[in-house]
Amino acid sequence: MALHKREDNNDGYIAVDTSQQSLIGRSARTITRMAPSGKVSIDNDIYEAISMYGQFIDVDTEVCILRYENNQLYVTTKNNQ
Repeated sequence: MALHKREDNNDGYIAVDTSQQSLIGRSARTITRMAPSGKVSIDNDIYEAISMYGQFIDVDTEVCILRYENNQLYVTTKNNQ
């Protein structure tokens, strides 16, 4: 038995979950200290994130999602956008 159908990107097949790309531009709140990585909460969902400029960010700080790359969210504080 063999699979003869090719799973092509043009047909909508992708190898990784890209749903987090929709979070770019959204606000989040840190739930751990980011040194420079940690966890953020968006709509009661928890995500791993890293600070965009290597900055350390305290717990319960509002941040903005700037980028999603290699399955990683990148954030910065509102005053560093």
